[in-house]
Amino acid sequence: MTTKRMSGERLAALRTYYGDDIEARALLIEAARHIDALTSDLEAARGALEQSVKFQSHYAAILNDWDGGKRMVFANADAWMDRLRALKDQKP
Repeated sequence: MTTKRMSGERLAALRTYYGDDIEARALLIEAARHIDALTSDLEAARGALEQSVKFQSHYAAILNDWDGGKRMVFANADAWMDRLRALKDQKP
């Protein structure tokens, strides 16, 4: 799994804003570490969601073939998230 780093452009902009303030730089470094950790966690969660949707859709298709049901089968996590958003928008 790769960890994304804060872009040089963004880091340069923050350095320009904060200048030579040592305390601000320390906070910047700590913030960058947290961003890296969150990015890594998000990538792992996304991978887990992709696998979950893949398995759910596989079993839904099998059960639909078995009993003629009409369970939804999703192509990927994005399709599943789109459906989740649509359901959220429908609620009163």
